[in-house]
Amino acid sequence: MRAVTSSRAVRLRAAVRRAPRALYEELWAAPADRVPRMGEPGAPVWRPVFLVALVFAAIAATVIRTVELTPHGNEVSGLAVLVAVAQAAALVAGMSRPLGAWWAATGLTAVAMLVIVSGAPSELPYPLISLVPLSPRVLYPTPFAGAALQGGALFLLALRVRPRRAVAALVLSMALALFLALRTPSLPHVGLAASVLVFATAIVLGTALRSLRLARKDLVVQAELTTEERARRALLEERNRIARELHDVVAHHMSVISIQAQVAPHLVEHPTDELRENLTGIRQNALEALAELRRVLGVLRSEDAPAQSTRHAPQPGLDRLGELVATVRSAGLAVTVSTTGEPRPSRPASSCPRTASCRRP
Repeated sequence: MRAVTSSRAVRLRAAVRRAPRALYEELWAAPADRVPRMGEPGAPVWRPVFLVALVFAAIAATVIRTVELTPHGNEVSGLAVLVAVAQAAALVAGMSRPLGAWWAATGLTAVAMLVIVSGAPSELPYPLISLVPLSPRVLYPTPFAGAALQGGALFLLALRVRPRRAVAALVLSMALALFLALRTPSLPHVGLAASVLVFATAIVLGTALRSLRLARKDLVVQAELTTEERARRALLEERNRIARELHDVVAHHMSVISIQAQVAPHLVEHPTDELRENLTGIRQNALEALAELRRVLGVLRSEDAPAQSTRHAPQPGLDRLGELVATVRSAGLAVTVSTTGEPRPSRPASSCPRTASCRRP
């Protein structure tokens, strides 16, 4: 029992030590999903409209947030305006940098609390109610706009990151809200239930829209693959048709030539050796032509790219020069071959680069 407890304690300590590193990788180091910009292929058509709507919403939130950071009856301070503008700017920045925008919004939430604490007046501006005890909960309105800005940052983050990372951001946001509510009980706060509802709704909605976007992207990829497969099959069918026509037109005649050359010596009563040799050469050439034709048909019928040796097999190279000379000599012609230098293997002409070593002299 003690060994089991000790093992659990070791695992717990290891998890605690890994937590900062995991938090850094999940909410800072790892990039968010890339969304194509306007003008790029696959760019969302709704993005410009959503950006304009977000800017107008940020302007309205700035005005409301400034009022929330200003005590009743006091003049609007420049610091309150600056914090409100910064929070709204963080929301708009979430369109391109959701991780950095969420961190900025989270940090500005704590800064806003400091502004409220430092800006609370020491006396009420109304003499007739000066006997009322001072309380920031009475002087400041409930910061609904602040919660909305934080929820908007979470929503834009959930649109671009995995659900696990979005949940981690939700937990940190709720932890900060709970910490501020416990540390500053005299300040007005959005209720814990309302904060959970706003933040969780933002995460769920953003995650659902991200899943929908990825599903549509997968459908587009599958459609492109289907189109490519259809084009590849059409090409293969055309190549098969060409192969069949070549076989019907050429292979049949070459086979007839080969059979006739084989039967011809038996039709002559006393064929000479020269005639037999010529007919044998004709039959051999016909058989070689059939073999080369079969190679071509195999290339045409193949779905994949042929190998280098198969691709150039129908084109005889210099290594078969002896066979060519023997064939011509068998036809009764005198052929003389002279070789200068040491023979070496040569590549097919189509694979030879355009260099001086491959050019003809």
